[in-house]
Amino acid sequence: MLLVRGEQDEYATATDLRRWQDRLAGIPVRAESIPLVDHAMVATVPTSASRSASLSDAGPRVPEYLLDMIADFVNRPTERSGGARTKQQR
Repeated sequence: MLLVRGEQDEYATATDLRRWQDRLAGIPVRAESIPLVDHAMVATVPTSASRSASLSDAGPRVPEYLLDMIADFVNRPTERSGGARTKQQR
């Protein structure tokens, strides 16, 4: 299981993430707190790609590094941890 929380999320807090980790202890869970994204996993500050886009193409975007992290999780099922951790705990 992958838990992802944006650090700019106004609905799911850092306390919520810790609570989920505690309650899911003992099962394979990877928990990530992602900087600069909100509840919808959209960047709250422009990324380099969105800065170079024309105004007609500008709009909220899911950061590429977040998509890469999710794809990596999906494609590497044997490397998942046995317990919930955040990036800081690795």
